[in-house]
Amino acid sequence: MDRFGVCALLGRVEFSPRIQVCSQHGRLRDWALVELEQDGFTTKLSELRNKIPVTLALRLMVHRVPGSAIDRVQRLHFGTSLEVAVGPRVIPRSEQDDRGLVVMKHGKTSGFTMGRANGIQSLIRVKDVTSSEWCIIGMDGQKPFSAEGDAGACVFDLQGRIGGMITSGLEANKDPFRSHDVTYATPVEWLLEDIARHGYDLKLPN
Repeated sequence: MDRFGVCALLGRVEFSPRIQVCSQHGRLRDWALVELEQDGFTTKLSELRNKIPVTLALRLMVHRVPGSAIDRVQRLHFGTSLEVAVGPRVIPRSEQDDRGLVVMKHGKTSGFTMGRANGIQSLIRVKDVTSSEWCIIGMDGQKPFSAEGDAGACVFDLQGRIGGMITSGLEANKDPFRSHDVTYATPVEWLLEDIARHGYDLKLPN
């Protein structure tokens, strides 16, 4: 640890199951539970919330998305706050296959980006391993939804509902049959169910 300099201790790994494809829906199990340490935060753990910084770029991205008057009322409200909460509501599986579903993420590498659910079930095959993933592409096929280093980022919609967690992606120029960069994510509903199957009762903070 010394070669990395001073580090903040956020917590300890409570449980990390083996990475594998599960029989339930053919999803790739790739998650870990981390128990947070109070010393790593100035806010009480019981008061921590999932929040994202409100930047000018974020405001412009959200307001430029076309939609009905009803749809706009349901969108994230920024006001004068420097942060906006995401969750605890989740996007139901029945809505994740909607090709009109607009989603966002704030990744370590590419920051805020916006994309659309592909609406088609995606199967990833790496050697002899095949898994089912939630497929997301950049808005109107323009800027990629994610970049290398964004794995683990939370995907949410314009209402602040959590949709899933980014696991991987595929660049268009690395696949002659694709015209767009593709991002793959694991639906949060399945993640919570899988965590429960391992004996943990996990609830998203509100």
